[in-house]
Amino acid sequence: MEIWIINPPFKEKTTREGRCAQKKNMWSSLWPPVSLAYIAAILREDGHEVKAFDCIASETDKDIFFRESNGSPRIAVVNTSTPTIESDLEFARDFKKKFPEATVIVFGTHPSALPNECLDSGADIAVIGEPENSIRIISRSIVSGSEEELDRASFAKKNPDGSISIFSGNAFSDCLDKMPFPAWDLFDLSKYLMPGKDLAPRKFLTITPSRGCPHNCSFCNAGSYYGKKPRFRDPDRVVDEIERNIREFGIKDFLIWTESFTMNPEFAEKICDGIINRGLKVNWVCNSRTDAASLPLFEKMKQAGCWMISFGVESGEQKILDLAKKSASVIDSEKAINLAKKAGLLTVSHVIIGLPGETRESVKKTWELLDRTKPDFAQFYCAVPFPGSRLYEEARRNNWIKQGSEFVDFEQMKSVMDLPTMKAEETMRLKNQSYLRYYLNVPRVFKVIRRASAKGIISAGKSAVALVFSEIKGQFKP
Repeated sequence: MEIWIINPPFKEKTTREGRCAQKKNMWSSLWPPVSLAYIAAILREDGHEVKAFDCIASETDKDIFFRESNGSPRIAVVNTSTPTIESDLEFARDFKKKFPEATVIVFGTHPSALPNECLDSGADIAVIGEPENSIRIISRSIVSGSEEELDRASFAKKNPDGSISIFSGNAFSDCLDKMPFPAWDLFDLSKYLMPGKDLAPRKFLTITPSRGCPHNCSFCNAGSYYGKKPRFRDPDRVVDEIERNIREFGIKDFLIWTESFTMNPEFAEKICDGIINRGLKVNWVCNSRTDAASLPLFEKMKQAGCWMISFGVESGEQKILDLAKKSASVIDSEKAINLAKKAGLLTVSHVIIGLPGETRESVKKTWELLDRTKPDFAQFYCAVPFPGSRLYEEARRNNWIKQGSEFVDFEQMKSVMDLPTMKAEETMRLKNQSYLRYYLNVPRVFKVIRRASAKGIISAGKSAVALVFSEIKGQFKP
């Protein structure tokens, strides 16, 4: 059976990957679509003919896609995200018009939270939660013509009479190690570039060592997608995948993408030991919660090729963290960044402006935290009530979502919430000011230049100019 897996077109380069839906900017690269690559590998393992289309990476618009696409797809698997959802569903409708016999399946955090709305807007099936296992079961059902196994999957389906059936099986892969490695051979890997140690663009791939998060941060929808229970792969299997990517694709730079790489220190250390013991010369970055910091682990990570670690700092005001159920403290942020620096790692602080309870005074405390800890880089976001998060339900219940907001506005550079303590326009102004305050800093700029190659300086310089210009514009037009 011919199956197409598609990262559909959008007007801007945007990453759609689980809880991460973000535009390509100075420090956020266009990610290789690892979920699509896993889905493709699983479907090929079942004997299907799979074609992959990353329209974002190839800069293919909708008209070109439909004009040049040839074949007889029986199933189309379409990647989605909240800020691109209207465009994604329009693509699904147009796909159905051109290929009326095809079953159009959408997946992502947005269909997981609002499946009925997606079905009303053009899709045949909306996968709920982790996509791979459910899509495998659905495709097998279409081949066999039997619905006997569908209760094992998790999805919503539109029936011929217009009604909707919900299947509430276990979406989660019982054993992540049974999944084949992502089918990266179906993608043009030259399209995915990330700043390397010298800040010059380098080809990279994503490695996913675990899924699931036990924490309850109100602004995050990861738990509704990958579940609350952490599931870990065999560390040797993770290192096997890294080694395979070096051997088959010549990739030596990696983003280790999970909810928190250091969540289970013993697990993280085993991966590092595997890289070291096999003599793999790789460079990688990862993320961590601030309350999962350990100097011995950070030193081991450095030895294994990690050069940068990012922390979800969120705020410098403890009350804001407590209201968001972050279960971490401002002191944890200070400790984590200091330990990472002591181990020789570059650090990134991720900050959210506009969480419930935010005021200008609390933002100033966040600035003070950054001044104390001096992370090498910082990223500033607006708090967004993404569907699937508790913040979404809270914002709807309290009528915080700004009137006239559409899902295309639900992206981290914009604010769609008018809180009792801060309006959306002020949130955006303070986010913009945070960027300018942090990066229009001569000592910090020279520190970056000292470690960058000539190519890295040119690349980072272009991105920085674009970012600063964008943020300056934002001062006058939120």
